[in-house]
Amino acid sequence: KNTMLTNEKTLTRKIKEGYLALNLEKTYSKKDIFTAYCNHILFDGITPGVNNASRKFFNKKINK
Repeated sequence: KNTMLTNEKTLTRKIKEGYLALNLEKTYSKKDIFTAYCNHILFDGITPGVNNASRKFFNKKINK
């Protein structure tokens, strides 16, 4: 939600969040949505993605 909308706390935003969530679930599998989320979030406010964070903090790549 924060990648596509502002962080305002309004009813309009909540309605938009619901609409986006429904459309995402119609278009993508839950696994695809989770993967995209994990590859986008910032783990320390700077480092995007789980694999990048793992390499930064533990000097190891994630095994698939």
